[in-house]
Amino acid sequence: MLRAWPLGDQAEAESQLTAIAEMLAHRADPPMNEVLELREYDHASGYEAWSETYDEPGNALIDVEERALRPILAGLPVGDAADVACGTGRLSQVLCDFGHRVVGIDPSEAMLERARAKACPRRSRLGRSRPCRSKTIASIS
Repeated sequence: MLRAWPLGDQAEAESQLTAIAEMLAHRADPPMNEVLELREYDHASGYEAWSETYDEPGNALIDVEERALRPILAGLPVGDAADVACGTGRLSQVLCDFGHRVVGIDPSEAMLERARAKACPRRSRLGRSRPCRSKTIASIS
């Protein structure tokens, strides 16, 4: 909440501080006073659970990331690309849409299952990490 403070936009920082003060003023009221029971996941289980909802609409981080990355990826010369930690294949799909041949790599089989279902052209491969010669990859995302 304090990304704009102390070096950013002063008005934005004041707005965020006001929001924090408001939350603190009502911390004894629902929903601020509710205790959340959180389950801890190991890496594999966490990504398996997250794979089911990762691409769902409403993930603001994805919206921001795609607005920033799409123009960058559009400017890359078409060729072989490695999408390291490809997850559900969102960026692999974007790279494929721009004409790249993509090798998507991810340690989570559940994420890779989602990526494989995205209909990237057959010339692309998605799988777990394996050695590749660096001379064969033109772009890495």
